[in-house]
Amino acid sequence: MKTETGLFTRKWTPGVVALRDISVDIPEFSFVSVLGPSGCGKTTLLRVAAGLIPPTSGAILIDDKPVTGPRVGSGMVFQYIGLMPWRTIEENVFFAREMQFHRPLTEAEKDKSRAFLKLVGLSGFEKSFPHQLSGGMQQRVGIARALAVEPDVLLMDEPFGALDAQTRLVLQDELLRICGEYRATVMFITHDIDEAIYLSDQVIVMSRRPGQIKFVVDVNLPKPRHEHDVRKSPEFLDLRSRLWDALRDELRETLA
Repeated sequence: MKTETGLFTRKWTPGVVALRDISVDIPEFSFVSVLGPSGCGKTTLLRVAAGLIPPTSGAILIDDKPVTGPRVGSGMVFQYIGLMPWRTIEENVFFAREMQFHRPLTEAEKDKSRAFLKLVGLSGFEKSFPHQLSGGMQQRVGIARALAVEPDVLLMDEPFGALDAQTRLVLQDELLRICGEYRATVMFITHDIDEAIYLSDQVIVMSRRPGQIKFVVDVNLPKPRHEHDVRKSPEFLDLRSRLWDALRDELRETLA
């Protein structure tokens, strides 16, 4: 996935420039996190990549094709999952394919969608309703719903931001397991430095608004991450220090 942009503006906030002069290549099948101070345009960048917001200039290219609107090959996981409370868990996952095909699913297509609930560890909960699940389980449904369209690009907007610390750590490992079984290019928005390092092959650090790419750092920690206790390694701690130094400078300017 490649972005070449001049600037983005939010149409509903006249005069506010969200992003400027963004240019970055995201390698196929890599996991890339985006870090930056609040309001720097991280979510705007993700939504432009998803085709939900048109850029005022520049282009998002996936497989050398410009993204001009919502794309069949892109799956989106929102910070607010937005499950439909009147639908069961499996029916929420079916909905993604129903919108893709613009018709009810066949039984074979439903079985294929149910396989993604198994992938995220929710076998046995297919007939449950969202209110019967914990927050972490609801986030898993959101991931299954995004995967149900069989995307080659998975876009995730702080999906673990509202969860408690313990659940967040568990779901980080679950996400890496899922991505290991289902290969896709992942762009992941987060404010958590440790989360970005732990999950990613690369971390993009953005400046304060209007957001620009400050630098991109490769994460060359061993995989699978949970088997190597990477959070205690000198390499992890060095990366955390570097990223915090960069973000601290931007935060100071934002709050000044």
